[in-house]
Amino acid sequence: MKMPRWLGRVMGVILLAIAAAWLILLRPTVLGGPTTYVFVGGDSMLPTIERGDLIVANQADAYTVGMIVVYRIPTGEPGAGALVIHRIVGGDSQNGFTTQGDHNAYTDIWHPRSADVLGTLISVVPRAGPVVALVREPLPAASLAALLVIYIFWPRHSGPDDAMSNRRPGS
Repeated sequence: MKMPRWLGRVMGVILLAIAAAWLILLRPTVLGGPTTYVFVGGDSMLPTIERGDLIVANQADAYTVGMIVVYRIPTGEPGAGALVIHRIVGGDSQNGFTTQGDHNAYTDIWHPRSADVLGTLISVVPRAGPVVALVREPLPAASLAALLVIYIFWPRHSGPDDAMSNRRPGS
């Protein structure tokens, strides 16, 4: 059964709108956008966030106590440059925030300022880490790319009559 042409156009417009919304609202910071995507590698935020979850965080105008934030460990500190996903439990943007993992009994040794904070949690995608990590490996990524190329360029026939339509009359 062939899909009506109008339905294909509607689906195309919907996909274009979704892509435009992602580009405007959820574009990664590496592409100049406001969103940071981080895979959780530890258990410090249990039970709120689990190892292997994908965190989506957006930049905010201000960060306050209670927010779960993603921050980069400040330069000059042990572990400088690494990303941490913890909750703000005190402090301020001027003197530095006090942060702590929900599962930890102690606060962090770092005190990030607003410039160190990449964003506040807007979404958690459970267990997405292992799947994305697998796709980022060379062999699975190349396999997926090959399948996509085959799908795009593989000849399609809409039915048994298509094969006959290229024949000359009388042959």
